[in-house]
Amino acid sequence: MSKIVAVARDMAPSEGVGACADELEKRGCEVKKFLSFGKPFSGSVEELTQDLQAADVVLCGFSSSEALAQEEIAAAKAAMARGVPLFFYADTFGVYRAPWMSFARSWARVVFVQTEPECSGAQPIFPNARVVASGSPIYEKAFFPPKSRSEIRAGLGLEEEDRMIFVPCGKALVDNGVLIAAVLQALSGLGIEYRPFITLHPGDTNEAAQYKALESYPLRVRARVLGRDDGISSQEALCGTDLVITGGSAAAIEAACMRIPVIDFMPEVIMARMATVRGAWRWERSDLGITRLVRWCSEELRGTVCDLLSLGGYSAMRAVHERCYPKPERQGVAAETMADAVMLLLYL
Repeated sequence: MSKIVAVARDMAPSEGVGACADELEKRGCEVKKFLSFGKPFSGSVEELTQDLQAADVVLCGFSSSEALAQEEIAAAKAAMARGVPLFFYADTFGVYRAPWMSFARSWARVVFVQTEPECSGAQPIFPNARVVASGSPIYEKAFFPPKSRSEIRAGLGLEEEDRMIFVPCGKALVDNGVLIAAVLQALSGLGIEYRPFITLHPGDTNEAAQYKALESYPLRVRARVLGRDDGISSQEALCGTDLVITGGSAAAIEAACMRIPVIDFMPEVIMARMATVRGAWRWERSDLGITRLVRWCSEELRGTVCDLLSLGGYSAMRAVHERCYPKPERQGVAAETMADAVMLLLYL
């Protein structure tokens, strides 16, 4: 029986790597999972490297900082020391450039990316690897939403004429503050029918009450903050949305799968932090037209909101969404594609 060791710290890498691991178990592989879904690992690095001694393959995610990727780094180093094939899963654009994993690039056998356009960027960085556009087990779910748009909007108390603006926050308090302030400023001149719904990241360690206080402010827009206790997930809320404004959130890709227009608001403070993760000052998904990039000005942000929500304003972006994220026939295709690549190596 083949033995696989799967390692990831952050939520998105854990979900993606975990879906592949589950599929490999269905195919008869023994899988040892070190997946912490955004929380600290319960085990030790020593336990992880011990399990690697008998592994046939190591499947590893890219977490969002060097500090959060210590177990992934340890797994990659142990795989190289023992001659074990190393597979990487890149859960979003550009994370495969993570500088703290540069030592393992030449050892990687397979790198999973989300879309075909990413393959050409990843291949030179991993010269000895096969780069596979596997899609994402996470984003795949967005094609099959659990509730209808009308159900979600009714549950949120929205009228037909209301424009729901989905604002997903990240883990960094500074980034969130900049994003929220810019969105509220931009929407304040558009009318009360523009309704920003701010959602909190599961990995944000700040108290939800700090954000909830916004609802009591005498703002010119009716802002609402959806926290962990509101009984609605971010993906469910996304189903009822007219437009997404994000500071780099993966929710942008879920929105693309749901055919919802997306703005990436990326001033220098947010872009600089992203560059430390991705090793570059590029923002590929905007370069490809998956999102519309706004760098700072609230007036520009306001104009972009109006443009994308105007008649025909989303048509060009929608065409990109359909090309980059074609709807799969069913759920599970991405995990199966990843597992196929692992099994191919095992039985060569």
